[in-house]
Amino acid sequence: MDAIYGITMEKLAELMAKHGELKAQYGERQGETAFAQYLAQQGLDTNTWAHSWNGWWERFRADPTGR
Repeated sequence: MDAIYGITMEKLAELMAKHGELKAQYGERQGETAFAQYLAQQGLDTNTWAHSWNGWWERFRADPTGR
């Protein structure tokens, strides 16, 4: 399975869902702090997550089929 910065598309989807959940639960600022803690529990950090998200986003934009 493809991974960008060690994060697969499935893991990215899981992380994005958790990100939204925590921001909805705690608000913008506190949600970001809670998400950073969640990432640490997953063996990740916000920098790796952001680079992976950007990499996946670029891949999605470059695929004209939308797959």
